[in-house]
Amino acid sequence: MCMKRKAIQLAHQTLVISLPSKWVKQEGIEKGDEIDISQSSHNLVISKQGEIPHKKLNMDLCETGVKGIRIIDLAFKAGYDEIEVRFSSHEDLRNIDRFMRVRMPTFNIKYQTKNSLIIEKVYNDNSEKFSDILKRFLVILDQIAHETLEAFKKNDSEWLKQIILIQEEPDRLANILRRNINLDLEIPYKRPAPLYVIIEMLLFTAGIYREICSLVSSQKIKPRKETIRLLGKYVKYQEEFFDLFYGFSIKKSTEFHEKRANYREELKLFSPKSAQEKKLIELFSRLIESLFELDVPLVTLKI
Repeated sequence: MCMKRKAIQLAHQTLVISLPSKWVKQEGIEKGDEIDISQSSHNLVISKQGEIPHKKLNMDLCETGVKGIRIIDLAFKAGYDEIEVRFSSHEDLRNIDRFMRVRMPTFNIKYQTKNSLIIEKVYNDNSEKFSDILKRFLVILDQIAHETLEAFKKNDSEWLKQIILIQEEPDRLANILRRNINLDLEIPYKRPAPLYVIIEMLLFTAGIYREICSLVSSQKIKPRKETIRLLGKYVKYQEEFFDLFYGFSIKKSTEFHEKRANYREELKLFSPKSAQEKKLIELFSRLIESLFELDVPLVTLKI
């Protein structure tokens, strides 16, 4: 229920509003009590001191199987504070432990028995600024793109295999970002929903780079000058997106949008010399499309 209150000026710079009498009686608020006020985007959330909602989920891996790990992941991103898990094997426990270390950095195991455990949040979700985490996430994705290009130029299979392993860090940061967006923890954007989409799509893009590295290193493909040139263009295209993210303008967005047609046409004219190179070009095409699709949520976020 929405209630309106007029702001009353007290002294020269202080504004005050009254609390709804029904809520005051319901919560037992008395003169001198302290009230918690937290900022959530452009809103203020007022609550009785110390009373923070605790979201808890119970699940059984015996019923869900491997999908259960996915549900734990979704529960973390959705903002749950505690997850009780029942399991039946040592393999289940090992999977949960590995998943937590990689994807749930603010959680620890609180309690464990032979066939169950309780995972609980141990660190504040807003202990680090959202904008700082987002910047680290974008920097790592930029690093993955440039490292892939340099390893490509040098035809260095070992380097390409190492780049594949970088994937865990953007996954971890993306999980924190998505959780904070769902909890609405001081996100510095009026409409954070498009940012959630951008994070998902950038992770997908990073996955394509991983596939490129895996294909070239495992199939012993020696990149030709033409494929190196094309990949260099796409890495530059990703750079342009990051520049657009931090320095948005409709003009630059339009220019970014218009480049896809040229890249598509260039790929159509490319003649692969082998089946492996054909697969590589298919990955290039997916890379271009995934970068291009970032434009719509970015415009929605920024305008």
